[in-house]
Amino acid sequence: MMRTRIARPQRDFAAGHSTDVTIVAIPASPSRNIIPTETAYRNLRLTGGAAAPCSLLQLQRVLGNRSVARLLGATPGIQRQPVPATAADFRNFVQVTIDQFTNAAAFFPLAKLDGSRFERVINNWYSMVVDREKTIDGQLGGDPALKTALHTAYTAALRALMTRAASQLGKSEADLYRENRGRIPMWAWQTPHHMVAGISTPIAEGRVRNARTGRVTFKTNGFNVTILPDIVDSSLGTQGETRISINWGGISNSTSRRTGRITRVTAPGTPAIQIRTRLGPRAKPEGPSAYGRGTTPADIAGGSVTPASKSLRFHEGSHGLDFVEFLESHPPPKFNGAVGMTSAEFRTAVADFRAATTQYSNDINAFSTSNTDCVGTTIDTFNTAQTRPGQHIVLQCGP
Repeated sequence: MMRTRIARPQRDFAAGHSTDVTIVAIPASPSRNIIPTETAYRNLRLTGGAAAPCSLLQLQRVLGNRSVARLLGATPGIQRQPVPATAADFRNFVQVTIDQFTNAAAFFPLAKLDGSRFERVINNWYSMVVDREKTIDGQLGGDPALKTALHTAYTAALRALMTRAASQLGKSEADLYRENRGRIPMWAWQTPHHMVAGISTPIAEGRVRNARTGRVTFKTNGFNVTILPDIVDSSLGTQGETRISINWGGISNSTSRRTGRITRVTAPGTPAIQIRTRLGPRAKPEGPSAYGRGTTPADIAGGSVTPASKSLRFHEGSHGLDFVEFLESHPPPKFNGAVGMTSAEFRTAVADFRAATTQYSNDINAFSTSNTDCVGTTIDTFNTAQTRPGQHIVLQCGP
């Protein structure tokens, strides 16, 4: 049995109902490709049961009442050979989806949207766009112009959906994109990203991996950032861990013996950031995440389309994304020591700077713990389940 999908008309698409109807067709041979056409629909068994998963109502929505009436006039139980799909058929199938996304981009800015409808729409759209990309790559030679058109239309629709959801659901667009990144292609994220070889953290467009070192380096918001290649850490066993280290730089000064005031100051300079994922020797990066990101309802929904959305690598990459997001939205603390200060004033400035950098380090780690470890099945829930009698754990997610 071969399952083939076809998109419904725009009315149902925009309303957030299932945009794909599953039909059953019998291929002429296992190697021949079939896509839905009215001829193919004549091969449906309309008598119910496992062989007919689509309902009469679904067919009416796809084909219209007249076409369904003609189908019902066919001799029951007769199976005809499906029509092999041509490149033009596949191209038209993708173009229908592009048109639907284009119409949705115009529809959603004023649409009524609640949580349930948002869930239906974003899940259906993800399934559709992933499937159509596969169609373009597998059946149309990766046609770059058609893929660009699909990406453009989907992204426009998604932007309209997210903007409307932010106003209707009481969340920021940044939060919505972060929470739903497991069911949105990276190229359609609020800031488009891509994966590079050897690094679990997705990389923003415009940032590239150094072919010699394997590192990704960039400057952002007063930081020099390096994302290092993943490494194996024998202490982690089956687990993974993504860390950030921050070199805040040194401070030096000279003081006048005569006046007791500061005559020279060397400030800390630009902080240097390193982000790296470590994986235990028995860790399975493409295997399921045990807690946090990869286990949220949104990630599980995305994982039904692309299993990577439920993986350990996805979880660890989310930590890296958290760190970069925090850096880009929180500038480094400023050192306020200056020439002319008394020694006591300068010492106070140094102490204030050290306290601020310590707080910054605590805050960036707390941000990532909250967004990546304390969602879905939380790290506290996971650790509690693994605890042996008499063993104590430190809760990380709060009450």
